[in-house]
Amino acid sequence: MNEINQMKITNAASQLTATKTTSIQPPTATKTNAVNPIPAKSAAVQNFEKKFKVYKPNKTGNGAALQFDFNEDKKSVFVEMAKQTAPQSFDWANKLSFKMAVTDISKLLLVLEAKVKNIELFHDPSKGGYAVSAETRNSTVSFMKMDRGFYFKLSTQAQGGQVASVAIPLSDDEAIILRILLEKAVEKIYGW
Repeated sequence: MNEINQMKITNAASQLTATKTTSIQPPTATKTNAVNPIPAKSAAVQNFEKKFKVYKPNKTGNGAALQFDFNEDKKSVFVEMAKQTAPQSFDWANKLSFKMAVTDISKLLLVLEAKVKNIELFHDPSKGGYAVSAETRNSTVSFMKMDRGFYFKLSTQAQGGQVASVAIPLSDDEAIILRILLEKAVEKIYGW
């Protein structure tokens, strides 16, 4: 390879690196009037929270909501699910929760990367403390690839034997975001 081509490749690589490391910050300037501050370009500013949320309400009222929340201190991803109670409301007071350690996360990634069709995670709180609530006897997550998208179900069994479950479909585009976030969670857990 001649020197001119080598210089072009080196220059292109350094420009690519510079482009990747540059971050664009949302506008923070505000216009103010006597009553309320008005964010400048409010339509362009997005406030992304730490949780990945999927809300699927429906007209029959049996929709569901799903949230994934990475907790860096506990080196875990917490899954919370709630049933729909009204057209745009969910019963977060009676949510179901599941704490996923890195091995659980890797099993979800197997499905998301099409290495297996489905997985089941089973947690018994008396063996490791994975269940969030003391009233929970055991918890199960079922995750599978469907013809279109994915299917996620969380079930818990109370000490008294009552079973509660919530299920939700995930579209392929939602699953891509979930895969990326779960991979980032594994990287952060290991400090890489």
